[in-house]
Amino acid sequence: MMGFHQKSQVGRSSGTREPVPGYPEVATNTPEWFWQSCIVFLTNTMFRSTTLILLTAVVQHCSGQAQITALDSPLFVAQFRNFRNLAFNFIGTTGDNANKFKTNYRQGKVQPQFPADAPFFCNTTGMRSPTVPTSVDALRPGDIDVVGAIGDSLTAGNGAMATNLLEVFVENKGLSWSIGGQGTWRQFLTVPNILKEYNPALYGYPIMDTLSTRKASR
Repeated sequence: MMGFHQKSQVGRSSGTREPVPGYPEVATNTPEWFWQSCIVFLTNTMFRSTTLILLTAVVQHCSGQAQITALDSPLFVAQFRNFRNLAFNFIGTTGDNANKFKTNYRQGKVQPQFPADAPFFCNTTGMRSPTVPTSVDALRPGDIDVVGAIGDSLTAGNGAMATNLLEVFVENKGLSWSIGGQGTWRQFLTVPNILKEYNPALYGYPIMDTLSTRKASR
């Protein structure tokens, strides 16, 4: 259709066209009604698909629920998760990649590494209460048994060990400062790795690169 203009009323019904200067001449005898039918069909298909997504996104309101849009529909969420799984599997993990670690270390993006026999900065003796405290005022670091985090890509550690743009899709959750538990504080100084010094039985932190739909926590 592009590159032609209508010559006359007769030409419109017969499908004849006059070439426009600068465009290659293409001969066609396709009647105009055929293209109009295609446009109507595509428009109806797009409208029905959009309506399906919008209708799927309509849910019953409940107390404390955030605003729901078409992006929250089960259809879109399922396709988005499939894309994330495909990207994750294609790119692969980076948090446990020695070459990625060396590259980021040379660029000053990774903390200084401590030897295995380096002592912890603080005293860990007596930092767990003999009985479960009933007030937060009496809470000690060793009293924390379970950790968890809710947040955005910073909490998930997106691209923490990335060396290119594609690897930003990888969630290096084990390296996240707020919830990561990969290695020890000597390699990655995170909140769970600190708390593990007070309570080795700490539970709930991710130990490697993973997605929210996968289980990779302790």
